[in-house]
Amino acid sequence: MISDFIMRNEKIKTLFKIIKEEKIFSESFENEVINLFGNRGEKAIKVLQNQNLIKLNLNNNLSFWLVKGTNNNYVIIDNLYCDCRDFYIRIINRNSNEPCYHLLSKIIGEKLGLYREQKIDEVKYNKIINNLYNK
Repeated sequence: MISDFIMRNEKIKTLFKIIKEEKIFSESFENEVINLFGNRGEKAIKVLQNQNLIKLNLNNNLSFWLVKGTNNNYVIIDNLYCDCRDFYIRIINRNSNEPCYHLLSKIIGEKLGLYREQKIDEVKYNKIINNLYNK
């Protein structure tokens, strides 16, 4: 499964170790993320600094994530999927284990509590899901 593949990545393991040790979004944390992930790390940090990570809650049992990216908004489902082109090319086509910056910001943001929450209704939920399905 893709999430298992992503989580086995040594960079992600190192990131989780840093998160566990740091427990805050510090300058040294930022430097470590950039060191590990380069440009994608920088972009993930910007997402979090700009508070562009949103957890969308339909109810207590169903939620997913939205990242306001450079050009579009991207839907993240667990640590399994991002609807950006980079995820599709990198993970699906090339079988890489390097996450896109949207997924990276979700992983970091969720662990450190650096996200906003928004309640959505079924109409908005269905619209988002239909947009994913039609891509």
